Amino acid sequence: MESILRVILGILVAGSSIVSIFAPELIPVTATLPVKIAMTIFGLWILSGIGKDQINFALRLAVGITFVYAAVDKIIHPDQFARIIYNYHQVPGQLINIFALFLPWVELITGILVIVGYWEKAAVVMIGGMLVMFMIALSMALVKGVNIECGCFSTTSKAKGPIKDLIFRDILLLLSCGVILWAKKSWLAVERQHARR
Repeated sequence: MESILRVILGILVAGSSIVSIFAPELIPVTATLPVKIAMTIFGLWILSGIGKDQINFALRLAVGITFVYAAVDKIIHPDQFARIIYNYHQVPGQLINIFALFLPWVELITGILVIVGYWEKAAVVMIGGMLVMFMIALSMALVKGVNIECGCFSTTSKAKGPIKDLIFRDILLLLSCGVILWAKKSWLAVERQHARR
């Protein structure tokens, strides 16, 4: 299963990066050319399967850092994050504030656990669940035709982006979680180092 997910992830990362370089009208990615080239190389590396342990470590870093970064602004501005949650019209009113206070801390803790490799399988399952929840919320907004602030990385009103791009990013992160989950061993994981003693 890990190999299948790795191939799919490699094709999507490398393929979307290559298309965004040569046909930006098809996949409008806001990244600079060097970032697109780096993503193409990373996708091809994932696809090659050379250094599987190091690839899993790189994916752990990518997923973990993404979730830690996403949590910080929401922790600092829970009131603005609550407003963003309200705009989705998918959480009951009495739960919005609890959700706005609780979710960023879950993102932060699970992101750190994935980065350091401690309880990484449990953390990746939780992150995968959050990603599915995010994709459902974004898909419902897309179907309703609502142009909303994502609330993914910032609570400011500038944090808008095409919903299809956000869903695609979440799919890539979910595939990365699958590769991490099904990996037999994890390079530079604290839990693995602790188990040796």
